[in-house]
Parts: sequence; C-alpha cells; structure tokens
Amino acid sequence: MKRHLTILLLITVPFSLVNYNVKVMKTYPEQLHGAASILFLLFLFTYCGFVGWRRGADFIKFLTAYWGAGAFLCLLGFYGFIAPIYYPAEFIYSVPVYGGVRYFFGSQPSIGLVMYIIITSYAICCLGYLLGRQIRTN
Repeated sequence: MKRHLTILLLITVPFSLVNYNVKVMKTYPEQLHGAASILFLLFLFTYCGFVGWRRGADFIKFLTAYWGAGAFLCLLGFYGFIAPIYYPAEFIYSVPVYGGVRYFFGSQPSIGLVMYIIITSYAICCLGYLLGRQIRTN
C-alpha cells in the first residue's frame, strides 16, 4: 500500500501546485486550471483502473482509508481551527481539483466544496478500479 500512496502523492502534488494560486491567493481560475483538474481526475481514473485490471485485492480498502483520512483531516482541521492539519490536508486532497470546480461551476470556497471534491475524487477512483476489474474479467 505504500507504493499506492507514493504514486497518488506523486500524481497529486504537481496538480496541487498548478491550482495553488486559485485556492490560496483567491485568483480567478483560468482554462489552465480547468484543464489541469480534468487531467488530474483522468490520471486518478486511469491509475485506479490499472490497479483494478491487475487485480489489486485490497485497493478499495486503501482508497476508502485514503479519501476517508482526507475528509477527516480536513474536517478536524477546519472545525478544530488547527491550521497545521487543515492546510496540508486540503493541499493534498482538494486543491488539485479546486481550480477546475471554480472555473467550470463558479463556486465559492467552503468546507462543503472541499468535501464535495473529496467525495467526487473517491467516486472516480472507485469507478476506475471497478471498470478495470470488469475489463479484466471479460
């Protein structure tokens, strides 16, 4: 599972850096941010599909723990006013998609938006994994 965590973080960090200014500096998102968010979600879908195709048995448990930990840390940091927990968790779990959500939907920053991004990313990962498993069995 360490390998999956490392790969997910290697996928996440570059896209977080692209969308960082939109989140932190509150700049208006541009096409680059929208495209980066879509590309990030495609990478997640593809990687999880590949793991499903290779029959990663406990990968759904890993995904649930990974995205569940992200939701927990974001909620704990936000409602507990613990910035050293909230900002790194948000950087990892929601910032890669944040610019795209703001660009396409014009939504305003909130903890609800962070949870929406985490739930959507988790769903995309699970769908990719299940599609990979389905392709392997057929």
